[in-house]
Amino acid sequence: MIARAALGVRVATLLATTFVVGCGDADLWARYRAERDLWHARGLARRIEIAPRAARPEDYADAIEALRAVEEEFPLARWGRPDRLRRPLARDVATVSGDALLAIGRLEVTRKRFASALETDHGAAERLDALPAMRLQAWLAEAAVLDSTGDSTAAHEVFTRIARTTPPVDPERGKPIPAAIDAPLRVAADLRARGERARADSVLRAAETRFVPEAARHEGRPGDAELWLSVGRLRAAQSGPKSRALDAVRHAMSQTPSTATRAKLILTMAEFCRDGGWPDSALAYTSWAAQGFGSPTKARAMMLAAQVWETVDLDSAIAAYGRYADAFHLADPGVMAARFRRAELLEQRGRWEEARAEYRNLSTSSATDELALRSLERIVSHHLRVGEKEMAHIEGKRALEAMDHLLTTVQDDETLLRIRQVRASVLRDMEATAPAHPPRNGAR
Repeated sequence: MIARAALGVRVATLLATTFVVGCGDADLWARYRAERDLWHARGLARRIEIAPRAARPEDYADAIEALRAVEEEFPLARWGRPDRLRRPLARDVATVSGDALLAIGRLEVTRKRFASALETDHGAAERLDALPAMRLQAWLAEAAVLDSTGDSTAAHEVFTRIARTTPPVDPERGKPIPAAIDAPLRVAADLRARGERARADSVLRAAETRFVPEAARHEGRPGDAELWLSVGRLRAAQSGPKSRALDAVRHAMSQTPSTATRAKLILTMAEFCRDGGWPDSALAYTSWAAQGFGSPTKARAMMLAAQVWETVDLDSAIAAYGRYADAFHLADPGVMAARFRRAELLEQRGRWEEARAEYRNLSTSSATDELALRSLERIVSHHLRVGEKEMAHIEGKRALEAMDHLLTTVQDDETLLRIRQVRASVLRDMEATAPAHPPRNGAR
């Protein structure tokens, strides 16, 4: 009897082991097939992404069909169930299926079928409910499409959903989630733009309440300084003094952050001091950041120092923007903005000859840049504003000739649109320079 019972236990154990191994083999085989099919589909999509202007409608159809086939073969309705997600290999299959859906949305955006992209991203978010990290990707994609199409109300609703449901830290990887801080800041900015300051502060305080205990729990772990920095950003965005925000960032500095994070913290303290009305402290922090943290940090520090000087002395700000531009020329992406701002300040101070020289240099240094085009317009508008209609007409003709030449050589759609918009503005200005028509038929 005992021997028979022992045999039964061994058989049951063998069957259970066989079931587990077999299940693992099935999951492994499914993951292999899913990843193979996604790799093939991504290859089709990548060809479009490399040269979207050359892609034909059938290229999009083939890529989307291949991506959709991945999700249909390994549907999230089956592979995304909680019982399956507890098995690592099955979870990988669900992730591959989710990646395929998100890739379809990106392709729809590339071919500017925004309604289809929204439908795809919204549907993906619903199907990825059991995979919060991927669901967040779908929400962010949906919000980006809504922003690009000008539907700020719907985008606000998506960001509100993200702010309410996204934890500060990824429970699987143990790292801060950028969207968890970006979403409440975006929601608060939208509310403040509508004049709803109290509601904006309420959103920020609610987010701060979630972040502070999470930051305290993660002290001594990777990402601890980033979490305290997030607390500082949430506090800085609220109405009132910035001292609490500075306290949070100083606490982040005490967490022995990496060199890159340390540089970010110092620059953030400079920004908080600038916005809080403490220019001396802000300049001290920018001076600190400009030393020993590499060229990108030095560039940001010099730009920030010039912005601080604007709150104190405009001539010093003009000099600071000049030092930054001379130090980096066009090696830093912020140089064009610095030179344009310097020209604006020179114009404000009545130093028009210097301002015009800066505007003209900008218009030729990178002709298709938005600020280069705006520089052409600013020269025309200045002469109009001071009543020099003849000079405005001459400068307007010169600007139109430059932009007409660009329209024949540029192929990028966004750049062409930007050129046409500025050209239309210059034409409106030139209409103001046209002489009045003489009365007809002797009318007085």
